Amino acid sequence: MTDTWLLLNFGELNAQAKMTIFARNYIISAYKVAAYILKQRYALEIHEFKVAMSCEGCSGAVERVLGKLKGQGVNNVDIDLPGQKVYVDSTLPEDFLLGTIKKTGKETVYIGLKQ
Repeated sequence: MTDTWLLLNFGELNAQAKMTIFARNYIISAYKVAAYILKQRYALEIHEFKVAMSCEGCSGAVERVLGKLKGQGVNNVDIDLPGQKVYVDSTLPEDFLLGTIKKTGKETVYIGLKQ
């Protein structure tokens, strides 16, 4: 039995959706592959930011700017004022979220994805 390599290209998703699937003795349905790719691409991730916040007003400003994005890619925002951390549950890219938080005028650093 020979091995079969299948390369799937999904037009608009081309940059992130190129996928090589190694299929041996079974068939993978294209719709299942597309569903997997979309799930991976649009999965919610929790982004962690270090934000210079010293009071409730500071954290309120961060909450307000991110709150405007709820329903547009931001699912939840958690703020740890004593730890000066902001956790954003979102499908949006970290660069966009970083820029949004920086609109508050607070010094902000992207730490990474929360494990």
